[in-house]
Amino acid sequence: MKEVVPQFTYQDTVLTFHLENLGETVSPVEADLLTNLDACTEVSVTPTKGGHTVKADIQPLLKKDVYDGADLRFIEKLLGSVNVLTPYISDHDEVLGLSTIGHDGLDAHIYPSFQTWLQSDGLNPEVIRASETAIYSAFGEAWQPPKEHNHLVVRVGTDQASFHALDYQDNEDATLERTANMQLTIPWLQTLGNCACLASDGSDRSMHPDGKYASLYKLKPHNIDDLRQVLSLVVGLGTLAAHAPLTFDETLLFKDVEWEVQSFPKTD
Repeated sequence: MKEVVPQFTYQDTVLTFHLENLGETVSPVEADLLTNLDACTEVSVTPTKGGHTVKADIQPLLKKDVYDGADLRFIEKLLGSVNVLTPYISDHDEVLGLSTIGHDGLDAHIYPSFQTWLQSDGLNPEVIRASETAIYSAFGEAWQPPKEHNHLVVRVGTDQASFHALDYQDNEDATLERTANMQLTIPWLQTLGNCACLASDGSDRSMHPDGKYASLYKLKPHNIDDLRQVLSLVVGLGTLAAHAPLTFDETLLFKDVEWEVQSFPKTD
């Protein structure tokens, strides 16, 4: 079993970011960002072994009122800093990852531990409701039962999609190319807005298990118009990450895959 540390989680109004990529020595830009975050009343930055932990209590943002300038500056500072301080795609499993965070959305990277959990248990009703409740809270709203075919409510769920997997293995005499088609359970999140969501758009459904990065695929934004919607999706994802197991079997996801193998002899 492999242990994992989530890049970020959300529980009890607190967003927690584990910045494992930042060691004891940080760049001047990273140092300034950490200092500026730590100066916020709602944020604490704690050095940890091999990195830093950032905790942000977003309780002041969980309201129905329109965000004022101070609210928007806080979100920009928090999410903008995270966008710089976290790697675009990690080389090790971080459960869920964030990248390209801006006013019009974010990308969410799905790692093997999270995908293995989806394949085995899926998102049960309790976890779905917790994530939807978190998304609603960003607008100061209470959870309500989902309405079918309504693009103006919060919903969290999963779909089934076909992915193409490709990896390479070397031995003394040849390079083996392995390919397979897999059915994966993929998550999606819809926030308040007209079809405002985060999902796999089908444009890139290729996985490279032997690749440089641990990420399997990513979810992309659609019809995201402002930072409040972005924040709502971050807390929705963070709630899912907080419920995901912290250990997983590395061999399970590809255990029963039927690979097609081609051998390419090595030449001197």
